[in-house]
Amino acid sequence: GDVISRLRKMTGNQSFYDDYELGSYINEGIRVWNLWTGYWRGSETLSSISGEFFYDTTLMKVLRVEVDSVPLEKDSIFNLDFGMANWQSVAPGTPIRWFPIGLNKIGLVPAPIVGMSLTLHGILAAPICTLRTDTIDASEDVIGAILNYAQHIASFKSGGADFDSSMTLLYKFVELAGIQNEKFKYTSIYRNSLGRDNEGMMHPQWKKTNDRSRRSK
Repeated sequence: GDVISRLRKMTGNQSFYDDYELGSYINEGIRVWNLWTGYWRGSETLSSISGEFFYDTTLMKVLRVEVDSVPLEKDSIFNLDFGMANWQSVAPGTPIRWFPIGLNKIGLVPAPIVGMSLTLHGILAAPICTLRTDTIDASEDVIGAILNYAQHIASFKSGGADFDSSMTLLYKFVELAGIQNEKFKYTSIYRNSLGRDNEGMMHPQWKKTNDRSRRSK
């Protein structure tokens, strides 16, 4: 069924939340999931302009670039400025390097000639639910995690015991994000979200580890 109806059933209250509220909680969960895991991937193909170094993209983050199906080496504008100071003076040709400029723009070195096919692979902007009948294009475990997060956010409105009990849903969301993206486990966001640095709301996983370390001292 649609995700808004599923979330409404999970909250157990048919009138306390309207559809707009529930949809906004779900969309927040979708955005956070995509930010932490880079779950939604895709590509975009552009046509080169002779002598043009810089290209805008609709991707949220570019991970790989190909020119006429040939992968390019990733570089940085810092390395180019200090290692090849005249890179913007090189005559147009077949690019051999690409570098990111923020999140939505890339550069190519050397600048391409006209009519080359530039294929950018990366992370798409998170899909957004706008209608009550909308579904999420994701596996069922990911949808479940997003709904857990949305229920946790919804519990802010009711507060009290509902909010306290919803912390388990947040932990499940964070832990699955760490499984989806191994690098995320090594971030402070992951540790803080699991309450590793907060004794009062410490996740059981961290609490057991902490208790064992104390007993060993």
